[in-house]
Amino acid sequence: MPREILNAQSRKLVLNVLEYFQNKKETTKENVSAIACAVEALKLSPRTISRIRHEGARDTMVSANRNAPKTRDLSDDVKSQIRSIIYTMTAKKDFITREKLREELKQKHVVDVCTTTLGLILKDLGFRFRKDNGRRALMEQPHIASKRIHFLREYMKNAVCEEYRPKRLQ
Repeated sequence: MPREILNAQSRKLVLNVLEYFQNKKETTKENVSAIACAVEALKLSPRTISRIRHEGARDTMVSANRNAPKTRDLSDDVKSQIRSIIYTMTAKKDFITREKLREELKQKHVVDVCTTTLGLILKDLGFRFRKDNGRRALMEQPHIASKRIHFLREYMKNAVCEEYRPKRLQ
């Protein structure tokens, strides 16, 4: 008999059906195995269902012990709020350190992370600390700054042109 290959969505469905029959077995106190009921309902082999159950249990254990840093889970909204806070602090001519920025983010209830994680977030956002006149300062990386300048020049060029002007609703 050829082995059935199921995609992730089908595997999740098999796990859901198996869980349903296990819950039903507990509530009705029947002697019928949950795997046997799932085999009958899904028309799959018992080995396939038990393998999927075993892999599903292993996947849940792996996802509970995650190694991904918090910086990968931040939404775009949070990242843009962090950027705007940095630009606001720069406009006020504040000297930005990780600790000052962390306190500002915590005070505004944007995100509460340690300074090490904040450093990783800043790196992902395209910022870095650079020495300038003997002091470390937070600056955008050159390729991001040049892209912003290019965008603003194009924006200003198109703002002057009549074709690109939005029509006002009256």
